[in-house]
Amino acid sequence: GVFFRCFFSERGNDIPFTIENKNRQNGVEWNRTFFFKGKTRFFDAVMEYDERENRILDYFGKPHILLSELHLEASSDGGLVITSGRQWLLIGGKKIPIPAW
Repeated sequence: GVFFRCFFSERGNDIPFTIENKNRQNGVEWNRTFFFKGKTRFFDAVMEYDERENRILDYFGKPHILLSELHLEASSDGGLVITSGRQWLLIGGKKIPIPAW
C-alpha cells in the first residue's frame, strides 16, 4: 500500500498530518499526509456519489487499487455514522470482489 499512497504500517499517537481536499467534477479527492519521525506517509482517496445505486464509492490509492462502498446515516445524537459495505480490488482494469469475513 505504501507504493500506492493508501496504506502503511506505521502507528502512533499525536502524529502531525495535513488533509488536502480537492473538488473534482465527479467527486472529492482526499489527500492525507502523515509526518512520522523520519518518514512521511500518504493516504489518498477519491469519493464519488453513485446516483444510480444511491451510494458513496471510495477509491483508495494512486492509482486506485481498492474500492469500497460507504453507507452514511445519522446517529441518534446527531453524529454521522460511516459504514463500509462491499469492497473490491482494482487490478488490471478488473474489479475483483473481496469476500466479507
